[in-house]
Amino acid sequence: MSLLDKIPQDEKYKLNIQHHSENVEIWCVLLDNMTLKVKHWKIEDKSEDLTLREIWLNEVRQLNRLKSIGNSSKYLELLYKSDIDEKGYYLIYKTSEDTITLREFIEDNIKDTKTSRQNFKLKLNYHWIHPLGLKKIENRIILWKNILKIVRAIKILHDQGIVHRNISLDTILVDDSQDNDEESDKFKLSGFEWSIYLNNLKKVDYSPIIKSEIINSSTSNDWWSIGNIIKEILHYNNYELFL
Repeated sequence: MSLLDKIPQDEKYKLNIQHHSENVEIWCVLLDNMTLKVKHWKIEDKSEDLTLREIWLNEVRQLNRLKSIGNSSKYLELLYKSDIDEKGYYLIYKTSEDTITLREFIEDNIKDTKTSRQNFKLKLNYHWIHPLGLKKIENRIILWKNILKIVRAIKILHDQGIVHRNISLDTILVDDSQDNDEESDKFKLSGFEWSIYLNNLKKVDYSPIIKSEIINSSTSNDWWSIGNIIKEILHYNNYELFL
C-alpha cells in the first residue's frame, strides 16, 4: 500500500497547483500529527521511472544542501522528509491549510472587484496585493518587503551554486494563516525540482515527462523571473487599464 493510500480520505485532499509535469500530484495531508504537503511523482509508465527518480533525487539533494544554511527556512520551503514506494516518489513539507500559491493569493484578493469604474470609486479598502490597493504607500511597503524575502531566497540559492529555473506565481508560497499576522512576512520560495547545481554538470533528460525542455540555466534568468513576477503583480488581469 502506498503512502497516500494509507492516509484516510478525510485526512487528505489534492491541491490545485499548476505544474509542468502531469506526473505530479500535490496533496495536503494529516500525517505524524501535523499538516503536511506531499508532492507525489507518480510512476505511471516504467519507462519514466529513471527520469522521475533523478528529478526526485535532485530536489532531495538541493533541499538537504539548503537545510544547512542558517535562517534558510525563513525564505525557502525546506524538506521535512522524503519517501519511495511502488507508486512513486514523495517529497514532504511542513505546511498549513492556509498556505497557498501567490497566484491563488492574488486571485482570491482581486476576484469580484473588477466590475466598473463606479464600483472602484466606492470601494476604498482594497487588499494590499490588489493593483488598486498598491496605490497606498503602506501597501507598497508590504509588497516590497515580501518581494525582498524572495530576493534573499534567490541569493541563498546562488551563494550555494544553485539555479532555481522555475520562479513563478506558482512556486512562491504565501502563508495566509491567522497565526501569521505579519503582512510583510508572507512569501517563501518553493518548487526546486527543476533546479540545477552548477558544480554538477550531469544533465537530466526531462523529455519523457514534460512537453518542453526547461532551458533557463543561468542565475541572471532567476533575477529576470522575479522581475517578471513583479510586473505580473502590478498589472494582474490588466488592472493598469483602470488606473
